[in-house]
Amino acid sequence: MHKDLLCPLQSVMNNPSNKKEFLDGVNTAIEQLMDENRLSVIQLACRLNMQPQHLRRIMRSITGKSSAEYIAEQRVKYAQQLLIKYDLLTITDISDMCGFDEPTHFTRFFKRLTGMTPVEFRKREKD
Repeated sequence: MHKDLLCPLQSVMNNPSNKKEFLDGVNTAIEQLMDENRLSVIQLACRLNMQPQHLRRIMRSITGKSSAEYIAEQRVKYAQQLLIKYDLLTITDISDMCGFDEPTHFTRFFKRLTGMTPVEFRKREKD
């Protein structure tokens, strides 16, 4: 590995506040990309001015998860917030806001990660 690639990684990894700053930046970029319906590991890496493999390495070392897994979790967290906060938003609206082309794909994705459909989640949170 080149020394210039290793130093930023070490800088992030050796300082807990750098890890938090890095994840804050990742989360901000994820939110922006979700709004633009362009959320992927490659798009995230581009937004952060990093190579995708470098992003993957840092994310795995900080979170223990792949970049794709982390992105998926953030999408679900965002969807959960929308489901709780905005009763008037339909599942289709939330699906669009979370960057999904099809509400059925969103529902399957949400259920795979949470064990319940978005409708079930919303109902459970309102009860």
